[in-house]
Amino acid sequence: VKEIDSSAGFIEIISTANSEGDGWNYNASSNTLTLTEYSSSETGSLEENSFEIYSNGDLTIILNGTNVLGQASDYGIYCDGDLVIKGNGSLTVNNSTTAIYAAKGMNLQNTNIESIGDTDGLIANWGNLTTNNTTIAVNGSVSARNTHDVTITGGSLTTNAGSITGENVTATNATITAGINCAKLLKLNNADINANPSGIRKPISTSRIEMTGGSIVEASGITAASFDISNAEISSGTTGTIISVYYSSNSTYNKDSKLTNSTLNAPSAKLGFNNYSDVDAYIIGSTVNVNNLYLAFEMTHHGLKIGQGTVFNTNGMSHGWSNLLEICGGEFNCNGDMNLSDDIYSQDIKISDGKLNVRGVLRNNTRYGDVIISGGETTISGGASVNNFQITGGSTVISDDVSAASFQVTGGYVEITGSTQAINADSINITLGI
Repeated sequence: VKEIDSSAGFIEIISTANSEGDGWNYNASSNTLTLTEYSSSETGSLEENSFEIYSNGDLTIILNGTNVLGQASDYGIYCDGDLVIKGNGSLTVNNSTTAIYAAKGMNLQNTNIESIGDTDGLIANWGNLTTNNTTIAVNGSVSARNTHDVTITGGSLTTNAGSITGENVTATNATITAGINCAKLLKLNNADINANPSGIRKPISTSRIEMTGGSIVEASGITAASFDISNAEISSGTTGTIISVYYSSNSTYNKDSKLTNSTLNAPSAKLGFNNYSDVDAYIIGSTVNVNNLYLAFEMTHHGLKIGQGTVFNTNGMSHGWSNLLEICGGEFNCNGDMNLSDDIYSQDIKISDGKLNVRGVLRNNTRYGDVIISGGETTISGGASVNNFQITGGSTVISDDVSAASFQVTGGYVEITGSTQAINADSINITLGI
């Protein structure tokens, strides 16, 4: 067994003996390296890789004062086991390709880590990466590899040019400035996320976002199989898709999507739902501002449901497959045309409560979509061209012609002011009580 060379400008731990040097000491019985105002002055090497601190097994590092690993190296710290870094001091790693590497897991506790010039900031190769009340600022990525998790509790984590990657990623009471690549569950509890410009990327078939409180500032899109977001704020300047929800064959992630008591403000973006199974999406008590709404729920009678307290603003609505847009409370404002499915599958709109305001045309090119109004207030400024128009209650005002296969009124208030032929339908049935 080689003893630690205490005269070198780097630290190589492959020893079972206690040792110390300028600004550091090592306790072999606890595998603990204490750094106190330590500064490396050269690098060591192992199998053609250079390092500034190396351990051939588990290692705990305690930081006191300001500590700097400032040499150009492959690894600032290479731990061939589980790595724990803690202490009220700080560590700065400069000019290393990988700032801190653990062959197994990594745990950062109540400390401060900074890395400049790295490609990979933190890597836990075969274990979880956990931070607790730690301030982290790195240039590159932060990752738990090989199906392991990243958990961030308190503190902050910033990457200048990388993302956070893990099988599952959990952030609680933390501030994160980084994109997120998460294979399965992204769980955010009162966390503030600035994901510019990388976005939040999750596999289509095995992923879910659960968010309570906090905020997301997101530039380039959020993808998941489903989401449950409550009491949160999401904003974006992207011109792409702010949230894309896709079908999953995995029952763990193939669930209803919910946005509750939250704000989604992405006025240049699209909100898209692509589900091919028996799930729904709900927006309740929330404010939504998007450029376009896209719906594609293949299963009949499933779709997007707008609930009480919601104000939904969009410049247009596009279509796909069989869909249902149900307004059972709140207010849905479309500043342009609402285009229903032009395929052979139906796309219906149901209004039972709340308000629907369409400032363009409510259109279905091949007449497969129905409009069913049983309550609330419906205002359509540009006319309508649909399959069946059924009104049993509420108030309906249409400021242009209506074209439909059938037009049926059995209740409610109806006002149509067409420019030529107000109602053009194969079947018209108006039955009102006196």
